[in-house]
Amino acid sequence: TAASTTSSVCDARGLFGTLTATHHISIPAGTTLEWGQAQLVISDSTTNDAVELAGDGASLIGYQESGLGTVSAPDTSGYIGCGIAGCTVVKKPNPTVSKINFVHIAGMYLQANGASSKVIDMTAIGHSDIENNNLQLGTGGNSFGVYGNSSVGGFDGSNTLFKHNNFQPESSGDTCFSLTRTYNAVVLEQNACVLPPAASTGYTFAKDSSGNYPNNDEIYGNDCETSSQAFNQICF
Repeated sequence: TAASTTSSVCDARGLFGTLTATHHISIPAGTTLEWGQAQLVISDSTTNDAVELAGDGASLIGYQESGLGTVSAPDTSGYIGCGIAGCTVVKKPNPTVSKINFVHIAGMYLQANGASSKVIDMTAIGHSDIENNNLQLGTGGNSFGVYGNSSVGGFDGSNTLFKHNNFQPESSGDTCFSLTRTYNAVVLEQNACVLPPAASTGYTFAKDSSGNYPNNDEIYGNDCETSSQAFNQICF
């Protein structure tokens, strides 16, 4: 389902309640999807994702990033999530073909599901900003909050801001934030990652098998802590 094909804004803030779908949302180039209190779970077993960013400027803006809260202090936050394991909530499709820029993802509560899942895949996305989001990793292990690898397709992901996001990893092998290869002039600022009581990782900048690595990045004011100490918990 295309978020919009005739307007630069698709306003879905009037949706509410618990919703399900079996086909992903596609946000066209130059279009912003605005999200409110609807709680949408998408189970697309064909593409294995929930939201696809189809071109430059495709953006997702929400107003309910507080999450669902706790038992003692519940919240009715809206969200978009995956309903199947190993799913990516937000990504650019076909990252080996082309790169997109000027993506804005802000104010969203995004939920992954199951092992080996990703919340936001930044592969082949650059010159963008990811701010004020609540990112729930899937259970089962080896999942990512933010992931990017420019070895896929060879497109760099430079000049992007990641600011004031809350990462919620849940299982062994989870990583809050991971960028590999050419992610230069990236700013990682005031994010929070609370590691689960198992081997897990906070923030990672990695080189690829050819020795290419991110450089000239700024990292400051980020929080990394744990709910309970365990072996092989690594913050940075």
